[in-house]
Amino acid sequence: MSRQKRIVHRDEEDVTIVTFVDRKILDEHILWISEDLFQLVDEFGKKNIILDFGTVENFSYPALGMLISLNMKVKGAGGKLVICEVSKGYAGGVDGVFRVTAVNTFFFAYFTKDPKEPRKTLQEALKKFSPSP
Repeated sequence: MSRQKRIVHRDEEDVTIVTFVDRKILDEHILWISEDLFQLVDEFGKKNIILDFGTVENFSYPALGMLISLNMKVKGAGGKLVICEVSKGYAGGVDGVFRVTAVNTFFFAYFTKDPKEPRKTLQEALKKFSPSP
């Protein structure tokens, strides 16, 4: 029996933008999400990846290891991992987990500043892949 994919992805030129199916990234989904994300790099050759956290409300601490491992895999493939649409919220939310652990020092992370313009951070994240003038 096949399992449901935990991510959805689309390409914009040579950048793959990933959104998450689940609003909560909890311990029981980490293995499946990891498999889906690692498959993008290992099997599909994607190396420039943006993780769009716009739909994610909760994020477990053990999922941080998944992000660090993905970052190492992407860098090893000569690419870059950028995280965006991290909503400011309470300590158990994605923003709180990222800030408390300082995991965002491992890769670029864009936090949603203005709820009226949430997609602005995705546009900023895409710029990280543009060649410098």
